Amino acid sequence: MKYSQNIGKLMHKLLSELFPINRSITGKGVRDTLSIISREIPIKTTKIKSKSKVFDWTIPDEWNVTEAKICTSSGEVVVDFLDNNLYLMSYSTSVDSSMSLSDLKKHIITDKSRPNWVPYSTSYYEDNWAFCLPYNFVKKLNDDNYQVKIEATKKSGHLEYAEAFINNNAKKEILISSYICHPSMANDSLSGVVLSVQLFKEISKLKNLNYNYRFLFAPETIGTISFLYNNKKTIKKSIEFGLVATCIGDKGKFTYKKTRNGICNIDRVINHIFNGRNDCNPILDFSPLGSDERQYCSPGFDLPVGVLTRSIFGKFKEYHTSADNLEFVKDEYLKVSLDLYLEIVKIYEANCIFYRKEPHCEPQMGKYDLYRTIGGGGEDNINELSQQRMWILNYADNETDLLEISQKSGFDVLTLKHASEALVENKLIFKKI
Repeated sequence: MKYSQNIGKLMHKLLSELFPINRSITGKGVRDTLSIISREIPIKTTKIKSKSKVFDWTIPDEWNVTEAKICTSSGEVVVDFLDNNLYLMSYSTSVDSSMSLSDLKKHIITDKSRPNWVPYSTSYYEDNWAFCLPYNFVKKLNDDNYQVKIEATKKSGHLEYAEAFINNNAKKEILISSYICHPSMANDSLSGVVLSVQLFKEISKLKNLNYNYRFLFAPETIGTISFLYNNKKTIKKSIEFGLVATCIGDKGKFTYKKTRNGICNIDRVINHIFNGRNDCNPILDFSPLGSDERQYCSPGFDLPVGVLTRSIFGKFKEYHTSADNLEFVKDEYLKVSLDLYLEIVKIYEANCIFYRKEPHCEPQMGKYDLYRTIGGGGEDNINELSQQRMWILNYADNETDLLEISQKSGFDVLTLKHASEALVENKLIFKKI
C-alpha cells in the first residue's frame, strides 16, 4: 500500500518536535522524548537504577545539564549550549573557571575534515568535559581569558527505555528497534524513531496477522543491553526476526545489513524485495561494527536481527554533526521508507509453506471452478490466476515457501498468497503450521 505525502509530513512534524530535545543515555531528555512518543502510541516504560549491573555493564549515574557557556573576558557569550545542544559533549561534568585560550582548546573538540559543522561527542563512562565546535569557528577565537561555565549533575537516577506492543495472540513476535539517546540529529536516531511510531500505527490497522509486534525505544547500546538483560530467559524463543531502524530519512539508497546467520528468512525476504528495486545498495554481510545489531546478534543471543537504513551510519558526510538537521531529512524519504518497511512486514506475513494430502498429479481444477472450462491452446491462453494456482499446487510439497515459488515463477508473493486462498478453501492445499 502506498501512502499519501501527508504521511511523510506527519512523520517530519513529529521529528521536528523531538529534534531540539537534549537527549543522552539517561536524564530528562530521554523522559521528554518518551513522553511525546506516549502521546502518539501506547508505550510501557522500564526504569533501571543507576549502578545496576546488566551483563558486563553498569548503568551510569543520570546526567542532566541546565547551562553551558563560554564567555570572553568582557562578558560576551561566544558559545551557548541553549543555541545548539551539540555544543556540549554529552555527560560533561560541571566547571566554573577562567582559563586561557590554549587551556580552553584542550577541552574543545573539532572536526577538521568538516570544518563548518559541530561534531557530536560523548564521555558516558569517564568524567570529563568538553565543548564541540566547528573547526573554522575555533580558528577565529581571539587570544583572551575565557570564562567557562557548565552546570550539570551526575547523580543516582535511572536509565529508561520503552516498548510498544501489538498483541495478535501469536507465539512469536517481530521486533523493530530504534534508539533515543542522540541530541539534535535528525537522520541518525530520530528518523528511525518517527518511522517506528508511524509503523506501529499502520500495522495496528492490519488484520489476521501471524505475529505480535514489539517496538523498542531505547538508548543505544546500554539501553538495548538492558532490554536484553531483562528478557534474557525468553527472548531467543520469542523473536521471529528484528530490524534496527535508523538513518532512514535521507535521500541515500536503501542499505540492508544481514543477520549474523546471514540466511534467515528476513534476509531472504529483503533480498527478494531489493532485487525488484533500483533504489537499493548491494546487501551487506553482517559485521560486529555498527548499531544495536551488535547486541542482538552477540553469540549468546544470535537473534535474526538485521539493519535497514538508507545511507548507513558513518557513511554519509553529515553523520554525527550539526548538518544532520531538519533540512537533511525530507518528508518524501520518510514516506518511501515507511512503504518499504510495510512491504517487508506484509511479505513476511504472507510467506508460508503449503502441502497437499493427495500429492499425486494435479487435481481436476475444473470441478472446483478454478480453471477454464474449454481446453486447448498453449500456456499463454491460461489466465494468470490459473497459472499462479498451478505453481502453488506443484510446489505444495511441505518444503517450498511462497518466497521461493515467487522467485521461480515470477509472480510476487502477495499475488501468490491471494491465489492460494481458493485452493485452501477447497481443501486442495493445507498450510504448514
